[in-house]
Amino acid sequence: MIRNAAPPVNRQIMKLNNSLNKIKQKTCKVLKKRHARGRVNGDIHAIRSGYLAQIEAKRKEIADLQDKLKRAERVAKESQILFDPVDKYRGKGLTEAVLDAVKSLIRIGTGETGGVSAGQVCDYLKGHGFACRSPNFTVSVYVTLQRLSAPLDGRLIVSSESGKKRYKPHDISEFK
Repeated sequence: MIRNAAPPVNRQIMKLNNSLNKIKQKTCKVLKKRHARGRVNGDIHAIRSGYLAQIEAKRKEIADLQDKLKRAERVAKESQILFDPVDKYRGKGLTEAVLDAVKSLIRIGTGETGGVSAGQVCDYLKGHGFACRSPNFTVSVYVTLQRLSAPLDGRLIVSSESGKKRYKPHDISEFK
């Protein structure tokens, strides 16, 4: 149902744009009539300000609809996690699971801001059935991410945004 939410919002945006165009056309017609009658100077400011207020209200409505559309798309991407099997990582090693988790998180759009964090990878692994044998699972995942991004291995790229390390695969183009 979430995937079908975008077309109604797009239709509403198109209707609002059509309304804006009609308001502009109506303004031109009224101004031409009043100009022909010689009463433009007194009434033009009142008419113009009224239509500008309507246009501004429609623009705000369009911005609200675009914001709703972005939220719906974000929810749709995040809900993709629910479709992954719960026991996806049973019997897999930590390195293989961490690398796959980073790729999966990038693929569903969680890491759009330049990669995924170690905490996101931990949560994803725990939520998809990885058996945590270590009491310091987050540290184990962090060390694995560091090793995968080291020059000797190089399967991941590490970047640091405002003090937070983010990880992403070398060839991210295949995930978009």
